Amino acid sequence: MGVLQRQMRPVKSVLGLCLFLMLAGCQAQPAPQGPQGPQSRAVFVYMCGGDLETNAGRAGADLAELVSNVPADTKVVVQTGGAKAWHDPAIDAGRLQRWLVAEDGLELIESVGLASMASARTFSQFLRFAVSQYRADNMSLVLWGHGNGVSVCTDQLFFGDTLTTREIGTALNTLDAGVRFDTVVLDACYGATLDMALAVSDKAQYLVASAGPLPGAGLDYSLIDFSAAGREFAVNVAGSAVSGPDDPALPPMSVIQLDQVRRVADVVDGLDLAGSQQHATYVSNTHVLVDLGDVVHGLPYEKQETLRRLVSKSVIHQVNPETRATGLSVVIPHG
Repeated sequence: MGVLQRQMRPVKSVLGLCLFLMLAGCQAQPAPQGPQGPQSRAVFVYMCGGDLETNAGRAGADLAELVSNVPADTKVVVQTGGAKAWHDPAIDAGRLQRWLVAEDGLELIESVGLASMASARTFSQFLRFAVSQYRADNMSLVLWGHGNGVSVCTDQLFFGDTLTTREIGTALNTLDAGVRFDTVVLDACYGATLDMALAVSDKAQYLVASAGPLPGAGLDYSLIDFSAAGREFAVNVAGSAVSGPDDPALPPMSVIQLDQVRRVADVVDGLDLAGSQQHATYVSNTHVLVDLGDVVHGLPYEKQETLRRLVSKSVIHQVNPETRATGLSVVIPHG
């Protein structure tokens, strides 16, 4: 919106007033800025359906929630792929498809050749497409699919390959320096790890992720306020996770402010974490996850206080945290 310039009325010379003002160096005051217009909003969803969609239609259910809830002034762009079959006949499992979420359904923007959703190249291509075509003042990014703390988006069509934290960081860093997301959301299990936070920290202000498992339904997109932005949006998304049929407890969601995570990593990198594995919240063939709250208790007092202070500045909101859990886990490789 342009600045409204006020015209100065001519001043008549009365008893030498004009001469006095000129000698006094009278200058016109700058015009006040007009009110700012509403900021534009966009959300980009990288949806790797995997067996969650093939077996149970979970991705399609979330797409329906998006259609029912997204406000007209928010652009939501979705890329679908990674599943052997989609329950919505309009979605082609043999292609990567890009959609605009509209009030009356999904509008197909583009269909491209099949490629692994677990590839940094595929992810980067989606990011660059979305940002170039739908760049907004406030942008958020959602990664949808299976997660294990060090990767996300298990592609069923490419041997169960996953998008690693390193590949996520590589893809994000192909964007122009001025591109930043207010929030990165992981609609996946065990995403609230230091590795994941570091991977997105150069390009985002907040990470919203679960410190534990998510039920099959994941986030409830019908509960999210897509008009919100920044911290308000991040906290709102964290509150949209629903309990599963076998566990009435809400998932342990975290909102992580990313400007402090490198300092957390600097402290953690110098620690011997071998003794912390007994507190693992997740165990795989390659690594375990341990909440930093359990890591802290084995440290000397001074390091305990330093790490607690940094983690408290990083994890700014938690939903249903376990006792003494910080909501941010560290990855400990086996061997």
